[in-house]
Amino acid sequence: MWLYRLSWALGGMFSRAKVERAYSVWMETSPMTELVNLCEKHGFLLVIDDAHGTFISGRGGGGVAQEFDCESDVDICIGTLSKAAGCTGGFIACSKRWKQLIMSRGRSFIFSTAVSIPMAAAAHAAAFVAEKEAWPRSAIQERVQDFKDLTGIPITSHIVSIIVGSEEKSLLASRHMLKSGFHVTAIRPPTVPPNSCRLRITLSAAHARKDVKKLAAALSRCIKFQDVDIESSELLAKL
Repeated sequence: MWLYRLSWALGGMFSRAKVERAYSVWMETSPMTELVNLCEKHGFLLVIDDAHGTFISGRGGGGVAQEFDCESDVDICIGTLSKAAGCTGGFIACSKRWKQLIMSRGRSFIFSTAVSIPMAAAAHAAAFVAEKEAWPRSAIQERVQDFKDLTGIPITSHIVSIIVGSEEKSLLASRHMLKSGFHVTAIRPPTVPPNSCRLRITLSAAHARKDVKKLAAALSRCIKFQDVDIESSELLAKL
């Protein structure tokens, strides 16, 4: 539905389409092929926020554009160095023309403190490792499959968002998970609409199947997996 609305908007006065690779709070991923086709049809700028795809997606960790083989179709890619890279700061990947414009007119860039040299070196090393070593990406996909097998919830990303309803329910569930040894954040308003509070889980390459098994067991004591609504793009749970 949102892709249809975007198509309608692009036919109007908008001059750019900005999307995230994965909407972690909503647990949705962007249909990149369709987005590229829309932008080509209407002649608009395609900007990707690839915070959850950098070093995770693509054969060499190059992100969602590499995964869908549309790197030449993306005008600007924004990413973070604080997730898979294990550093701080972020980056903008773009053409030399866009680089010159951002450096001269981008207020956030102009008034931000530069990344320290050690942090820049660490980010460079992380990019080198991500390109050469594929096992962390494979490990993440294995953990995603483990979670699917153990809970029956058809996730497609290492970011899992399960709606539990009220703030009280989400906080109770989050506290239960913390007591069980898992830091599972309760996402509440204003981040999400009222009565759509959710638990946000992040799977990583550092986790083993036994960790996911313990996670699923702890979740099962506060969420009924069979009641999770798998028909919608959001996972609705009954506590």
